[in-house]
Formats: sequence, structure tokens, C-alpha cells
Amino acid sequence: MANVIIDAFYQAPEAMMITNQDGDILHVNDAFTTISGYSEEEVQGKNPRFLQSGRHDKLFYQNFWKELQLVGQWFGEIWNRSKDGTIYSQWVSISSLRDIGGNVRNFVAVMSDAKIRKDESQRIARLENLDSLTGLPNRALFMDRLTGVCARALRNHDDAALLLINLDHLSLVNDALGHDAGDRLLSQTVGRLLGCVRDTDTVARIAGDEFAIILAKLTEMKDVEVVARKILTELGKPFELGDQAPTFISASIGIALLPLDGKTAEELVKFSDMAKYQSKRDGGNVYRFYSEDMNTDVVLRMEYIRSINHALINDELDVYYLPIIDSGNGLLVGAEALLRWNRPDGKTIPAAEFVSIAEDAGLMVRIGETVLDKVVNALVSWRDKIPSPVRISINLSPQQLRNPKAFDSIRERLEAAEIDPTLLEFEISEGILKDDSPKIREALKQLSSFGIGLAVDNFGTGYTSLQHLRNVPVQVMKIDKLFVRTLQSGGEDALLTEAMIAMAHSLGIRVVAEGIETPEQWQMMQGRACDFGQGYLFSNPLSKDEFLDFACNYDGTKPSLPLPDKNLSE
Repeated sequence: MANVIIDAFYQAPEAMMITNQDGDILHVNDAFTTISGYSEEEVQGKNPRFLQSGRHDKLFYQNFWKELQLVGQWFGEIWNRSKDGTIYSQWVSISSLRDIGGNVRNFVAVMSDAKIRKDESQRIARLENLDSLTGLPNRALFMDRLTGVCARALRNHDDAALLLINLDHLSLVNDALGHDAGDRLLSQTVGRLLGCVRDTDTVARIAGDEFAIILAKLTEMKDVEVVARKILTELGKPFELGDQAPTFISASIGIALLPLDGKTAEELVKFSDMAKYQSKRDGGNVYRFYSEDMNTDVVLRMEYIRSINHALINDELDVYYLPIIDSGNGLLVGAEALLRWNRPDGKTIPAAEFVSIAEDAGLMVRIGETVLDKVVNALVSWRDKIPSPVRISINLSPQQLRNPKAFDSIRERLEAAEIDPTLLEFEISEGILKDDSPKIREALKQLSSFGIGLAVDNFGTGYTSLQHLRNVPVQVMKIDKLFVRTLQSGGEDALLTEAMIAMAHSLGIRVVAEGIETPEQWQMMQGRACDFGQGYLFSNPLSKDEFLDFACNYDGTKPSLPLPDKNLSE
């Protein structure tokens, strides 16, 4: 875990600096070195004033230090000078870290390109139909092109093919070498794929580790197999990702043919997807053409989807509430709503075991509405019974955000029940935070403007850029429980976790620590100015009635450590 936190600091996209209480530099990350030209060894022990460009007068720095000392944080635009003499503009956020006695121990500075803030809206518009990393068509543009190819091929009696390509075990590259290395591998993959096809063919990136190739106007169907073999050969060659040893990957390819297998874009995607999963089941590094017997596994998957539909119809889905506690006074301030499937056979299934299938099946909008209805009903039933208002946090999926009726549906439910929108908070993943889709950005802004809070869940596990935090009206950041556990090891781990909290506070974002299990962890998070905590130290997830009893009786003075129910874990 220590390596993960250190990587998060050194590989962060923004330049970062940690100093002691006197302002002497202790650590800088790789982005700082890239921008300034100074290595960490060159700047350690120095005061940051050596970076001054001369564009700011003495009064600017006096006011800067005055505000930092009085308020504990400062942010604004600063012009600095690099090692080669270049003067450049940065948007800087600086926060002070204090010990239990209130004395400043460290300062943390986060520096990003000020020009990015000005160019963001133009970049989003330009990339609406393109993948931001590779520049390839994204899924929306890919489907549009595939639909056109199908129509023309049927009209002109041409043959065509769709290849879906999944990079085997890309996550292992990200885990072992970091996401920057993974991104470099993806970029090199694009070049190799483009070299395997004609200029008239389409190569698209339709998911994190998945590409699609549309082969149109085929003269011979055997050419498809030639392309598939060439792709496996090219992707099997070593990838040079920097200082590391050569990296090797493989791919699983699924192929569907037009008109043999299907005549529409949807059919080709469906059947090539089945063939791709067969390639993965066969061990990867192979290609498979679609065949009808692949439908057997799909039947089993469809049966599971029917069971989820049955659960929706028969009210088998329920919501449990995990209390959230204020670190300042120890009192209850809210809860996270956790979805569970109470099956007729007596088994309780956590959301993590069925949400991905529900997402693929397009059921998350209905599931999201069910969860919201149950939370709204709970808030109504608790009205005038719970001593102080509590805010309920609900997980929000990308599918729900892309639904054009999502905001109106949420607003109508709250208004009908006369629920204050500020009593709700929606948790989004780091993936949603990094999604440049204008639809998702607009949906998040609508929710925030209506008064509903936004929180980023499991922060720190996805290498989110702080620029993304500035672009979305986030109020709360939830630190993953893995980072909470590292605090007990002390040293660099604790310092870097503190830096995450300080960075959030510098942006006006409050912090929730997830997975608090021991009094020692809670005390450490309190001592590091973490705003809230949740975990088994305070309570297991509770039913609606159990939460009411908890809220009416919990006084914040006697946190205990109950044994967690594995079926109701976070």
C-alpha cells in the first residue's frame, strides 16, 4: 500500500511540493520536475522563492503569506521561472498541515497549468466524439459509423466484418507500472492496430481496454482472418514503456460477419462480443468467429438478468444504511445507502455481485429509481423522529447520468415527498469524474444547482487529476479504506494521506474516511482534520427501522466494534 500512495504522489498529473514548517522543500513529484526542469535532489532543502519570476511584487508575496498563515490555505495564479529561464503560469493551491497542538508542520502545494482552465470547454467540445487519450472514435461515433457501413453493405451486396479486441490483463500493467505506463501502452497499441488495416477501415476505442475495427467492402472473407492474425502478431511484440523492461501483452478477438451473422450494427456488436468472450475463455491471445453455440452461455446470463428483473418487480431489492459520523463532535450526520438483493432462497446478495450485469443489461436506471424511492420513503418515515437532519448518500451509475430524464425524475420524486434536496448526496466514481461527456457534466451541474450534494467515492484508487475535481461541483471526497489503513504505518504513508486531505480542503471539499474499524484509525483521521468517518467501528449497515433506532440513541461517545456481517459488507 505504501508503494501505491507514493506512486499516487509522484505520478500525479499536477506538480506537487511538500515543505516543512519553514518552507524548506522536502519532496517534489515527477510533474514538478517536468515543468520546472529541477530534479527532486536539486530542490530539496531550498525555499521555493528561488522559482520566483519577478512578475510579482513584494506586496503580492506578503499578502500571500499573510493569508496562508491566517486561513491555512491559499490559491491563485503564480508566474514562476524554470531552470532554463522560461517563465510560465500556474494555478497553485497551498495548504498547511498542523499537528494536534495546532502548530504548522508542513505545507503542501499543488500546481497545474493555468491555461488548462481556459481551454477546458474547447477541449470538451472537440473530444465529444473522440476518445480523449487515443484520439480514436469513441463508442458513440463507432456505432454511428458501423450503422452506416451495415446500410451501405446491404444496399450494395458487399461483405463486411466487425472485430472486437480486448487487451488481456491490461489492469496488471496499470497495477505494476502505473497508469501512465498503461496509457503509453494504449497509445502504442493504436499505432499497431492502424498499421494492420486499410485507411478506409475504422479503428475505435469503445472501452478502457477494448478496441473495435470495422472492415468494410471486403473482397474475400478470408481477409478477415489475415487481419486478425496480423493483429495478434503485432500486439504480441514487446512494448517499450520507458525505463522499465519490455512489456508484453496479448489480445482476445471476437469476429462477426455481415451478412452471415447479422445485418445490423446491434447484431454485429452482440455476436462479436460473444465471440470475444469465447476467446477470453479459451485463454486469450486468440481470435474466434461467432457461432450459434455461443448462445448457451448467453442464455445463462439472460436467466440471471431475468432474475434481477424479477427482483425489481417483486420488491426483493432493499436498502441498508451505513452511518456517517462527524469527526469534530462525534455525532451522526448521515448515512450511505447500500443496495442489497434479498432473494427468496434466503441469500442476501451485495450490489457488487450483480450491478455490473445490471449495467450491461440496461437495468441501472430502474434500479436507481428503486433505490431513490426507498430512500425517499425512509426520509419521510424518519421525519420529525430523528433529532437532527441526516444526509443520505446514494451511489449513482454512469447509465443513470446518461438518462436524459434522470434529473426530472429525481426532482419530481423529491418535490412530491416534500424532501429537502440538501438531504441527498450522490456518490460518483472517479471514472465518472474523468468522463468528458457534456451530457454527464450537465447532469451533474443540474443536480448540484438543485441542492443535491456530489461526492467522489473511493478517491485515490484511480489516479484522478485534481483538474477533474475543479471541473465538477464536488462537495465531498471519500478516501478509500485502503488509504485509511496505511495511517497506522506512519512515515511517508501518513504524510501523503494527509496531503490528500489537505488538497481536498484547499478546493473547499470535505473528506469522509471509509472503512473505519478501530478507535485508533478514527483518532488518527480526527487528528488529520478528516471531516467525517464511516465503518464498522460505529455500526454495521442497518435496515430503515434499525437506522431510526440508531439515530435516536447514538450520542457519539461510545463507538464499538461489532463483528461485520459478510453479506452486508461495504
